[in-house]
Amino acid sequence: MKAKITILVLAGMFLLVAGCGGDNISTNDVLQDIFIPFDTNQPDLVVNPDADDRDQNVPVDHGTGTDTNVPTDTNVPTDTNVPTDTNVPTDTNVPTDTNVPTDTNVPTDTNVPTDTNVPTDTNVPTDTGNQTDTVDVEGCTGSCTYGTDAMWCSEDGLSVCFCGEDGEWMAFNCADACANSNMVGSQCINDDGAEYCSCEFDCTRTDLTTSQCNAYSYTPCTCAAADPCNWDNDGWCDKICELEFPEDSFTEPNDCDCGGECDPDEGIAYCDNDQGLCWCYEGYFESLPCTDFCDYLGAELDPEQWCFVDMSEQYQCSCVNYSCVDSDAVQNQCDFGVYSECTCAAADPCGWANDQYCDTPTCQYLYPELSVFDDTGSAACGT
Repeated sequence: MKAKITILVLAGMFLLVAGCGGDNISTNDVLQDIFIPFDTNQPDLVVNPDADDRDQNVPVDHGTGTDTNVPTDTNVPTDTNVPTDTNVPTDTNVPTDTNVPTDTNVPTDTNVPTDTNVPTDTNVPTDTGNQTDTVDVEGCTGSCTYGTDAMWCSEDGLSVCFCGEDGEWMAFNCADACANSNMVGSQCINDDGAEYCSCEFDCTRTDLTTSQCNAYSYTPCTCAAADPCNWDNDGWCDKICELEFPEDSFTEPNDCDCGGECDPDEGIAYCDNDQGLCWCYEGYFESLPCTDFCDYLGAELDPEQWCFVDMSEQYQCSCVNYSCVDSDAVQNQCDFGVYSECTCAAADPCGWANDQYCDTPTCQYLYPELSVFDDTGSAACGT
């Protein structure tokens, strides 16, 4: 572009020289109107011809005034008879325009035939890296009858399905159940028609034994002769250790000696050293022999284990072979809140179906072959 501009300026200046001569204006009257090349071989004021071809033989006007009386020629007609030059070569040196936006308004071609000749890929390897979900067990869902429907093991054998108090089946992972009890195990087993999580105590695990001590649980670990929980002479009778684990247990004759003052409101009772149930009566501990107590209930004393702790963590004399034909004995069972084949019967002789306790689940657990009364629809059972 710079080269083209220079050429146009020089062409304009030559046109200006030709214009000055054409209007019959004296050269001497026009100052500095033309482009005069000077002869460098002679002084500037020499007018004589010089052999050099560059001498235009134009006298130099040394006047100092500027001639402003030059009329403008406005009578110059516009030349409209200019032919169009069609002999213009095509410029092929045109750069490619890369700044062209992509056309996104392209309609989708829906007229594409479906390729049905696609072979089935049968070479799919089996994914063995996925762990089995042992909590959300298929089939252990839906409604059930609380206290009536029995528990069952899931298909994978790792969970036990049981009916919750809300009347819905629930899956309980056995590994979690065992761990929550400070035990080891992960399998659900069937033992004589009863399904439950198979958990075991590992007394070599000091962490589990310590957790059992803190939970005051009677286990073969906490009751061991070494007394790992330091329960001997702590003011509380742990006779259950001797009864549950006679082959390896500590003894505490001082804590299990029945006698002294007590608070009847605390409801404390325990199995004492006299094969009796020590309970608080009128402000003093008294020992009730379990043999006499079983007779009172129309039953016999269990020769192998004469005392136990029931599901509500209450100490009870272990009686067996209850008589349900003796109405007085059955009433005594009702008064003492004993779960037996008599009190749990469908006839509900104690009238427990509408009281403040939910009894059916316990009765069903203790006597799975017995037709028990149903209080699962009561408010006590959460319904």
